[in-house]
Amino acid sequence: MVNRWLVFTAMIFLVNSVHAGVANADRIAVELPDGPAELGRPITIRLKSIHTGVLDKIDLSPLEADFAIHNEGTVVRDAQRRIYLRQLQLYPRHQGRISIPALGDGSRASVAQSIDVSPAVDRKDGSRIGMHTEISSQALWLKQGFRVTVVIETDSEIVDIELPVLDSSGFESLTLPLETRSDSARPGRTVHRLGWVIHPLTTGPQQLRLPSIAFKRDGIVTHRFFPPLYPIEVNPLPGYIPVTLPVGKISYHADPVSWIPVTRGQLNELTFRIDAAGMPSQFADFLSDQLVSTDSTAIYPAEIGTGNKFNSSGAISQLHYRIPFVPTGIGLVRLPTIRIQYFDPTTGTIMTRQHALGTVLSIPRWIQVLLVTASLATLAYLLLLAARETRAYWRRLSAYRSAAQRIRAAVSAQDIKAALADIAGAETWPANLTVDRWLRRWSRQFDRGEPLVECLHQLQANLYGKANTSLDAIQATLLRACYQRQPLLRIVDSTGRQK
Repeated sequence: MVNRWLVFTAMIFLVNSVHAGVANADRIAVELPDGPAELGRPITIRLKSIHTGVLDKIDLSPLEADFAIHNEGTVVRDAQRRIYLRQLQLYPRHQGRISIPALGDGSRASVAQSIDVSPAVDRKDGSRIGMHTEISSQALWLKQGFRVTVVIETDSEIVDIELPVLDSSGFESLTLPLETRSDSARPGRTVHRLGWVIHPLTTGPQQLRLPSIAFKRDGIVTHRFFPPLYPIEVNPLPGYIPVTLPVGKISYHADPVSWIPVTRGQLNELTFRIDAAGMPSQFADFLSDQLVSTDSTAIYPAEIGTGNKFNSSGAISQLHYRIPFVPTGIGLVRLPTIRIQYFDPTTGTIMTRQHALGTVLSIPRWIQVLLVTASLATLAYLLLLAARETRAYWRRLSAYRSAAQRIRAAVSAQDIKAALADIAGAETWPANLTVDRWLRRWSRQFDRGEPLVECLHQLQANLYGKANTSLDAIQATLLRACYQRQPLLRIVDSTGRQK
């Protein structure tokens, strides 16, 4: 009895083993490379199957979440082993432990596996290469710009990074210029920034597939970095929005209109700048139809220079307008007013702005000639008047200086009286004034100070009386009076004495 149960059990085990072997043989086998993969370097995986046509029809899309499929390979038959082979070349999109999902359908699908992806290593200096991407927005309006930034960190300040244009029918894109700066948080590391500004052209949920970034050393591509797949949601514009209406904020910038009058009938130029955040193709020129002539101004076709600058969210298209115009009226001439409309993605509404280009003063040529002539004549008169006053001032200053020298060198009352005559000449008073009349004129035109009156009375006593007092006090008082009348004289005298 026991022997029968042993035989029965052995038969069941044998049957199950045969069925399991057949089942495993039906599955697609996935052969991975030995050791960890490196970010930016390709890996090769092999798919094997014993069934015809299985590998041809296999869906590879589950791989795209974590891998970029660089080469899908073709199916070949290994006649010796009686199996079919397909070799895939993949690039990991990020580092760490990455799952390779089950490939195929039903019982023939492969078994999910994992592979380790290490950081990229610079072939030139052996240092680690860091790489990650940043997206500014994933919920957008149609034609609204967004930015994808690629950040690569290296130990080298100078590297060769090649960023291709995004070639996709559903998007319009610009490439960002390379920006390089030192990493302040990690000395010795350098951060390189580049990327794309992208404008979606179709609505609905989409998968953004970005091209690879080639990292070169000595002209040879050592790594290719593939950004992750970004799901984005592009909302349609409201039905009332015209197709030609720009999507993105628009601002107007202009220097103040010059106050200098313009000549009627003469060609002049007006300049201003438009900054527009949106698709560059929408801003090739959207204002010229508003720059039309008026009753007082003839407007000619504008010259438009274009350029781009970039900010944290996208691109700014810059339009530099140079508008030739000829004023045909006289007086204040108003230049046209431009009207700017755009769809503001922030508020989801149409915004309208009006900007007056300014007002200029237009006058005929003969009035300009008359004004210039009158201005030159007035200027010449003022210069002659200033020259005459300057000469009079220096003559007066010289006379006062002579008087001060006489006062300091005086040894008698007659010497001081001669100094008073110099002062009288400087002030264009009559010659040969008595001391009393000199004092009355000084007091009438200038301040009458008690010290001056007292010192002149002492001078009169020395001149006409029998007094014989010291001249020191008289000299000091008169010198102070000279310096008060001519402050510059003090500086001139002090400079002269120092020499």
